[in-house]
Amino acid sequence: MVIVVLALFLACFSYVDVYTSPFIGIDVCGDIYYVVDGDTFDVFPVGRVRLADIDAPELNTTEGQIAKQALQNLVSIYGSRVYLDVDNTYVIDKYNRVVAVAYLRYNSTHVLNVNKWLVDKGCTAIKDYHNEFDPYSWNLFEYLPYDPCYTKTETITITLPTTITITPASPSTIAINTRGIALDIAVMAMLICIGIAIGYIIRGLIKR
Repeated sequence: MVIVVLALFLACFSYVDVYTSPFIGIDVCGDIYYVVDGDTFDVFPVGRVRLADIDAPELNTTEGQIAKQALQNLVSIYGSRVYLDVDNTYVIDKYNRVVAVAYLRYNSTHVLNVNKWLVDKGCTAIKDYHNEFDPYSWNLFEYLPYDPCYTKTETITITLPTTITITPASPSTIAINTRGIALDIAVMAMLICIGIAIGYIIRGLIKR
């Protein structure tokens, strides 16, 4: 029994060939925080996700436990960040689980198809439901050299040109201002003269 379990577990981590494709559609991203079984896990903030078109053995079987452990180990190796291609036909199943093909970041340019990986390792079997996916055409690795859910925020400073208009005073305004200044000077001179005259008068009165 121990030999059978060990053989099944090792089969889930054997080598597979690499295939690439430039065509991949990601609908939502999140972080896996709990693996339910070999074909289901919980993702924040998406909720429970059912891997599309594959079926893992029940958890009350040895094979089911191995499939769950294989999925847990996969997440431990490649990280919890997951990219989901959600089924456009049904979106969710009758248990309110999001149906999707899941991808984990493999390296800076490629992501790993989790559904395909589990099938290739013998941990799950293909179960081709009536949806948008064709499990027989899946590639193990897909080209995705960026995070499709990363939003870059940029601060842009816009400088608008400012025009200052200087309107020169008209000749009539200048003439009026000149006359006003001359009048002020004349008044001041008159006041000075009056002040001087009063001073002389007061001085004469004092001498008397």
